[in-house]
Amino acid sequence: MKPRKPQSQGAKGFLKTEGWALAALLLSFVLFFHQWSHPFSRIFLSLDLTVLYDPLYVWVHRHLATGRLPLICDLALHGAPLAALSMAGILSPALWLFHSFSNFPLLFNLIFLAPQALYLFGAYFLGRGLRFSPSAALLLAFLWSYNGHQMAQLDHLNVAWAHAFFPWAFLALRTHLRTGRGFWLLLASLFLGLNLLSGHPQVFFLECLFFLFWGLFSRAYDFRRQTGAVAGMVLGSAWVSSPLILFTAECLRGDSNLAWSAVDRFYHSWTPLNFATLVFPWFFGHVQYDRAGGDYWWRYQFVEMQVAFSVAGLFFILLFFTQKRPDRRWILPATLFALAMALGKFFFVYPLVQTLPFFSFFRDPARYWFLATWALGLGAATAWDDWFKKGFPAGQGRRLALGLAGLGLGILLLGGFFLGPGRPLLEKSAAWLLHFFLGGDSLPGRPLSAYLERLPEKLGALASNLNPLRPRVFLPLLFLSGLTAAVFNRKRWNLSFQKTFLLALVVADLYAFRMPLGGAFYNPADIPAPRTPAPQNRSLTLLYQNVSPLPAQYGEMAYPNMNLVSGRPNLVFDANPTLGRYADLWAKLGWFSWVYKDRDPLGFTRQVDLLRSLGVDQIVSDMPLGLRAPFQTVQNRYPYVYSLPGVYPRAYLGSGGGESFQPPGRLSPAPAVLGWEETRLDLLAQTSRPRYLFLQKTFLPGWKAFVDGKETPTFRCHGVLTCLALPQGKCRVELRFEPTGLRLGFFLFFLFGACFAGFFLRLLLA
Repeated sequence: MKPRKPQSQGAKGFLKTEGWALAALLLSFVLFFHQWSHPFSRIFLSLDLTVLYDPLYVWVHRHLATGRLPLICDLALHGAPLAALSMAGILSPALWLFHSFSNFPLLFNLIFLAPQALYLFGAYFLGRGLRFSPSAALLLAFLWSYNGHQMAQLDHLNVAWAHAFFPWAFLALRTHLRTGRGFWLLLASLFLGLNLLSGHPQVFFLECLFFLFWGLFSRAYDFRRQTGAVAGMVLGSAWVSSPLILFTAECLRGDSNLAWSAVDRFYHSWTPLNFATLVFPWFFGHVQYDRAGGDYWWRYQFVEMQVAFSVAGLFFILLFFTQKRPDRRWILPATLFALAMALGKFFFVYPLVQTLPFFSFFRDPARYWFLATWALGLGAATAWDDWFKKGFPAGQGRRLALGLAGLGLGILLLGGFFLGPGRPLLEKSAAWLLHFFLGGDSLPGRPLSAYLERLPEKLGALASNLNPLRPRVFLPLLFLSGLTAAVFNRKRWNLSFQKTFLLALVVADLYAFRMPLGGAFYNPADIPAPRTPAPQNRSLTLLYQNVSPLPAQYGEMAYPNMNLVSGRPNLVFDANPTLGRYADLWAKLGWFSWVYKDRDPLGFTRQVDLLRSLGVDQIVSDMPLGLRAPFQTVQNRYPYVYSLPGVYPRAYLGSGGGESFQPPGRLSPAPAVLGWEETRLDLLAQTSRPRYLFLQKTFLPGWKAFVDGKETPTFRCHGVLTCLALPQGKCRVELRFEPTGLRLGFFLFFLFGACFAGFFLRLLLA
């Protein structure tokens, strides 16, 4: 019997093999996130971070720090279910771990950086699990973690958390198929389920599509075992994320509004011209992170449109498709499907697929590029290892490198021609395209002239971006030159030097063209306080010109959850699908949103009783509304503020109830409010005859009402509010928000945890 080697030998062997690669990963992480050098004082705020996650996590942190689970909030939408609708990870145990930090900037920065690090190192270890060389695994980690599509979405925390555990789930799934142990399948399910609990449902859906393509078309293992394992992992992930799934289903039961409009469904379509950004990422503009510069090109410079892989990374992606590799059987169809969907309104496939079940739940075509990124990254890592094998035909690489160099020069030459002598032809072509695709653009109802008038400005911005007098124009040519030199000296240069040089080329390229962060770091104490008068009851916020970062009304006006910080109740208008009854309510009042500048102020004058029933006594707008009596002007400058007298209190008694938007009838004296919390109400009512009790709380199935200790049914009134019938006389009314779906979901989650612990102990004792 051979003596057992000490464990330290294994650790030394691991560090010898992986140490330099892990050090490279750490250095790259410090490079790309070096602006986060003040974790205790400053936080990164831009775009969606300023309109959702920062104030939401402030509010969530305050609750979790006192041992409470934040589910709903009166400060937005009368207590709509934030945990089910916000997609910000409120129900994720993985994110709860961070709330032990009392310093909020540190908490927020850790929540921001942790998914990036998990994703980066997970991609590397996945590559090693797929038997790539350390250098190929590094390439995979760089292409997955630092590509343009990923780095341009830093202000989407839910997107980052939605794939933080993705590579670890794939690695655990492969381990299960290799060993046959159930523990690894449960671990894969746990990781994938945490992605849904913590992040963005569409990104989770794309991950499931990735595993579907891999399970159906790859031949890594036996087909039945492989597809069965994928199905088991997806079902297991649903088991893990059952708190969110069941809670959302309960809250939206019979009240969902998931039918996206044509405008929404085609929003963020990836244009064919975006192919140029694979070599020139700044083609449409690259001034500052929030894209407020003059070279911002409408919707086509949004974060979803940044798709650069670096020149060297693109070389290995294309090289993969020149080889007859078994992995092409699933990587090619996955990539083509992702590309067809990302093109959205510019390709016929997207509207056809959107008619299928589940696909119609998600609106953003360009985010399908994540699916392409995952598949292409694996292809690039495969081609990397092939390239450095002896006997690999060098001619293919040389032709490919020269082709990329020619493409880079061609873009500059064609751009110079069409933006110079050929500009009239370009303007005619652009005008035709705008006319053809105008119906699916994000600003409906505007005449074609509104777009054509901006063409000279935007074409001038493109000309500036391709101006040979600007040094950054030559950066792609520099990277192309470096790639070509490495390819043509494949047999002359030292092998280790070649790998290091090419990896450095990838990192430098991706870093040079990442979206600049600008002055997007702020001390929370420096954020300006709201400037509008505080409402007595609830505000109605009607805004369009509230661009990030940090609008003048930060904490008040940009989004409903901003009120979580300012502590002012709000009924906001938002474009995204939400509780269906709110869509009906907003249609009564006129459609307002931060995306569509489409206003109908007359809706308020027609629905005064509805506003009073909802408790809205103040309207805040970024433009004058000209409201007449009974409305009163409080502030006749930006932000414009109007008050409405006669608003009903948050709990009132009336003679009529029902779902329709009808006045509550003759009011009785308001009940005494003994306690009014987010999920607990305690009131004392006195009636001379049977009455209805109206509560300015969103009607949700999770509300349980008790009158003098006896459970009483609740029902919807005035479209969205909660109502219950009261008998004659004096009575004590108590309401508790106790959603059955959430309780059942957490029971299933802990049951999964018990099964997981059992399999883990069995593995340790084996």
